[in-house]
Amino acid sequence: PNSCSNNGRCTGSACQCNVGWTGVDCSIADTALLFASPLSGSVARKQWHYYHTAYSGGGGIQWTLTQSSAAADCDLYVQIGQYPTQYSY
Repeated sequence: PNSCSNNGRCTGSACQCNVGWTGVDCSIADTALLFASPLSGSVARKQWHYYHTAYSGGGGIQWTLTQSSAAADCDLYVQIGQYPTQYSY
């Protein structure tokens, strides 16, 4: 569908997404996070960025989100096993 958004290849009626992309049409960016490796970037208004990490240790995990603009607010949604939405996290 949708030519796999140029982020994968079509295999019949489905897409096989390239690394870093997911979704039915490979239109959702999904970046791997590495522990102790800072990541910076920006998000356009009303845009979502998805990140994932594998964690099998105990004791929890800590995230730090720094907002550099007062023009809008940032929200962080976390969910195990599937992508969070603004209604399910």
